[in-house]
Amino acid sequence: MFGKTQSFDDSVLPPELVGDGDSNAREQIEKLFTPLHVSAGRTLIEAGHFGREFFVITAGRAVVLRDGDEVGQLGAGDFCGEIALLEGERRNATVRALTDMKVLVANPREFRALLGASPRFAAAIQAMSSARRLALAS
Repeated sequence: MFGKTQSFDDSVLPPELVGDGDSNAREQIEKLFTPLHVSAGRTLIEAGHFGREFFVITAGRAVVLRDGDEVGQLGAGDFCGEIALLEGERRNATVRALTDMKVLVANPREFRALLGASPRFAAAIQAMSSARRLALAS
């Protein structure tokens, strides 16, 4: 089950995404996310579906499945869902919560605003997206 939470922890966004020096930039970025609780076993992303969310994991673990096979795990500080939003493609993997999780979620409009709000955020997302696309091609 997804459940909306009321507030952010102090350190929910990893410094790799927003840096650790500019509290105004961090605050602006955090306003674009909705914090959620996700129950263990819940699917965050389903392969083959169109992308409508971008997730940053702040607590808990998730498994990444491609064609039913585990290809990785994600934990606090990791993110997922960016490729479909950047490329307008269908999801290429399923992401399922292994444990209860806390995530930050952004819809496509919020995701575009995030990319424009922080060059560091945009660069981190683009770099990871490129690395993931290369891995898919191998």
